Order: sequence, then structure tokens, then C-alpha cells
Amino acid sequence: MLHYLLSFFLLIALTGCDAIRPKTYRVGVDPSWFPLDTSNKEPNLFAFTNDILKEMQARKHIRIERVVMSWDNLLDGLDVDRYDAILTTMKPTIINEKKYRFSAPFIYTGAVLVVQKGSDIDSLEELSGQILQVYKGSSMLDYMSKYPEIELQFYNNLNDCLEDVIREKAKAALVPVIPLASFVHNLYFDQLKMICKQITGDGIRMANLEKKEDHLIHIFNQTIEEMRKDGSLEKLAKKWSVPDQCFMQ
Repeated sequence: MLHYLLSFFLLIALTGCDAIRPKTYRVGVDPSWFPLDTSNKEPNLFAFTNDILKEMQARKHIRIERVVMSWDNLLDGLDVDRYDAILTTMKPTIINEKKYRFSAPFIYTGAVLVVQKGSDIDSLEELSGQILQVYKGSSMLDYMSKYPEIELQFYNNLNDCLEDVIREKAKAALVPVIPLASFVHNLYFDQLKMICKQITGDGIRMANLEKKEDHLIHIFNQTIEEMRKDGSLEKLAKKWSVPDQCFMQ
């Protein structure tokens, strides 16, 4: 009889342990963030997002295993259930949203305007009839078709582009925020400023398969919002030198 009682209580104890064991989620990450231009800040973004996942673990009482993948295998791994979600720069287009579910973007990676420090310009609408520098081959070219009255010039070298704005050869430039931030905050601190209005929805998001449950995406969105409100997201950004202009507004 004693043997059966001991077995019974052991079964209850083991079942209880399983009940309180946190759920484990696997998240795939490409540390190169291809095709994003990070200006050698790939390790910063990788560490920053890793700390966000750690914070999510602590706040939501779950376990997260990060799975490092190459850019060309990241989606394939998600498709075959190697992990539950990915961190990605993929855009939530109509086609993509038929297959994938996306979180809100938590880092902005698109272009922002850069103008002279004393300029009153703060939008594309104010550049009618003016020269705007845009990177040659930029995905922004399709977007700029909305502004036929703006004269576009194309640059290959970011430093030359910013010098043209300083010398008034161009009224402004449209530059991806991550490579731009280090120039404006350091080399051209007294001469240029960024207009921190996010022009497109480009960013880093969490994504999973549409056919899967949305719980992980939901708690990820919750975590980011909580971290914004309590200032911990800003602290992590400073820790890893991620420009605050990258935060989605």
C-alpha cells in the first residue's frame, strides 16, 4: 500500500513540475540582417535584439531559444517548423501576409530626410522644385514617383551626398536611417540634422507562419510596448549604440 501511495505522490509531483515549466519558443535570426544596409552595425543589432528576447523571457515567463541561420535559409527553416518565428526585415506586403503573420515593426530601417542644421524643411512636400539626393538603385525610387515635382539626383557615396547638402548643391537627401545616424551624430553634428519622420514602414519585425497560433507575436508586441513605456528599450539601444531614430513611432 505504501508503495502505491509513494508512486501516486511522485506522479503528482512530476505532473506539477511539467505544469509550471515555461513554454519554449524557438526564434530564427540571421545575424547579417541581409539585405539591410547596417554600416557594420550587424553585431549591435544582433546583440540588441538578443537582449529584447531575454527581456521577453523574463516578463512573459517563457523560454526562448535563438537559432542562428544564414539569410538564404531563414525562411526555409520557418517553413519546415525548425523554429516558431523569425526576426526579419521582410515587408508585410499583400502577398507575404497570405503566408506570414507579422508583429508591429520595432526598429525602423527605412529612409529619413537629412537637411542643413538650420533648415526649416521637415517633409518631402516642402521640396517641390528643389534637388533631393537619393541613393542610386534605392527602393525609395518607386515611392518618390508620388512627388514628380521634386528633382532627383542620385548618389553612390554617402559622404559625397552629405557634402552636397552642406554645400547647398542639394536641398536635402533621403538616406536609410541606420547608416545615416553615425554620420549626423558625429562627423556632421554641427552641420546636418535628420528629420525623424518615418517615411515608409520598413523595419525589423517578428514573423511566423499565418497557419500557426498568434500567441508569440502577441506577447512580442506586448513586450515591445511595455519596454517603450518604461524606458528599457531606450536603455538597451544606448547600450548597443542603436540610434534612437530607429524606434518606430
